[in-house]
Order: sequence, then C-alpha cells, then structure tokens
Amino acid sequence: MAQNIIRELEKTNSILGEMIHILKIIDAENSKIINTEGTKIKHKENNKQTQCCICLYAIKKEPHFLPCVHSFHITCIQKWLKQSNQCPICRSIVNA
Repeated sequence: MAQNIIRELEKTNSILGEMIHILKIIDAENSKIINTEGTKIKHKENNKQTQCCICLYAIKKEPHFLPCVHSFHITCIQKWLKQSNQCPICRSIVNA
C-alpha cells in the first residue's frame, strides 16, 4: 500500500514539474522585463488597453507595463514615476 502511494506521488510530482516547465516557457515567450531607470516595467503581448491614460494618445508601439499590469508609453510613465511612486490608474505603489 505504501509503495502505491509513493508511485502516485512520484507521478504527480513529475506531472507538476512538466506543467511548471511549460508555464515558464509560455511566460518567457509572452513577456519580458525591461529595466528603465531602476523601474521594472513589464511588456506583454496581449494588452487590451489601447490608450495611455497619462497623455491620452493611443499606444501604437509596444506598451510598457507596471507590476500592476497597467500599460503606458515608456516616456510617459518615466516622467510620471519621477514625480510619484504610484500607478496613475490604480494608485498601487511602484517600487523603483
């Protein structure tokens, strides 16, 4: 009985390891971390937001994300973060 439990746990561990590996591959393909003046900004491919809330212009090139996943033009968010350490949309704290 104990051997059956050990075999089942080993199978489960193997499956979980494979799932973690697949998720890491997906994450690596869909996002990248860009370090801009000490602030981590995340870019993701599938952003639904099309307008920068700082300048109100459309985001035509790659949007840049804060850790809270709100996106902006990189120049807009750089200027904003020089004056405030909060996301302009949700006010979550952005650690530099």
